[in-house]
Amino acid sequence: MRFNSQNTPQAKEAAERFIGICTRAGSVPPTKADVTIGLLAADGANGNYPIEWEELLAASDADFIHDVGGILEHMDRDSGELIAGFVPRYATHYEGFAAFHEFEDSRVAQMAGEAVGPDAEPS
Repeated sequence: MRFNSQNTPQAKEAAERFIGICTRAGSVPPTKADVTIGLLAADGANGNYPIEWEELLAASDADFIHDVGGILEHMDRDSGELIAGFVPRYATHYEGFAAFHEFEDSRVAQMAGEAVGPDAEPS
C-alpha cells in the first residue's frame, strides 16, 4: 500500500473532525492514525482518484461522514484500493462531482434569497 503524504495536514484535520463527529454520536471512533493513513492511501494512490481536500473539509457533516467513513469501510488494507464500487463524493473523478456541487451552490443561493437557474439575472 502506498500513501500520498503531500496532503498530511488535511488528512489529519479530517481525521480529527471525523473522530469528533463519531464521539458526539456516541460511537467508538477509530484512531487518528488509522483515519489519517486511510485517507492518505485513498488520496490519489493505489489506483484511487485524488481527494478534493478543500471541498471535503468544507462539506456538511453528512457528506463528510459519507466520504471518510466510506473510505475507511471500503479500503482494502493490503492494496490500499477502494473496493466494492465505493466512490467518494469529493474525489476529482466522481461523475456527479460537478453536478453535485452545482446543485449545492444553487441551493445555498436559494437559501440566501438569490435568483438561480437559466433565466436568473446575473448579479
